[in-house]
Amino acid sequence: MTGIIQALQTLASLPLKSDVIITDTGSTKRDIMAVAATQLAHVAFIGGHAMAGTHLSGVTAANPQLYQQAPYFLIPNQKGQAALSTLQTLLAPLQANFKTIDTTTHDHLMAMISDVPHIAAFALMNAAVKQLGDVADFGQYVAGGFKDTTRIAASDPKLWTDVLMSNQAAVLASTQQLMAELTAFNQALAAQDTDQLLRLIQSAQKARQHL
Repeated sequence: MTGIIQALQTLASLPLKSDVIITDTGSTKRDIMAVAATQLAHVAFIGGHAMAGTHLSGVTAANPQLYQQAPYFLIPNQKGQAALSTLQTLLAPLQANFKTIDTTTHDHLMAMISDVPHIAAFALMNAAVKQLGDVADFGQYVAGGFKDTTRIAASDPKLWTDVLMSNQAAVLASTQQLMAELTAFNQALAAQDTDQLLRLIQSAQKARQHL
């Protein structure tokens, strides 16, 4: 997010045309929209974030189909409201599904469905290494469940440090909820409460089947 904010501040210092449209692709929006509100209120700014990506990074990981049918959030400032259709026309070749949203709703949603899953993957990978030793000692035995759950732990460390810190409050609230659920599983196991353990698993299964 730091690089995006610096770029916006640079743009704000330039003599921009009145009909210019500025957008971004950052995955959290609070800090970006705050800069847009204070320094780019005189032009159309539309915060953007596509729900598409992989754990890979760099030019060699480019995928021309990445955005097809993916939700693409748009958060306009006041002047950006009138430019929404123009930006969507410009981005039409992406074949994404555009949806306007407010900053707070976006960041709270991202905290639970994107940020915390990455934390969970990082934590599980670290826990496995601490309990089982080097990956070379146990990696040959892992199956789909572990690989699927930890796939995003291969994501770019600097990028995700920046993302998590830029959405700190919402992430903390979501990690607290995750820890409460983990505690419920621990308590059921410690008490040998098979019924409660079953209820917890069934609740998750039902929700996942409707995802």
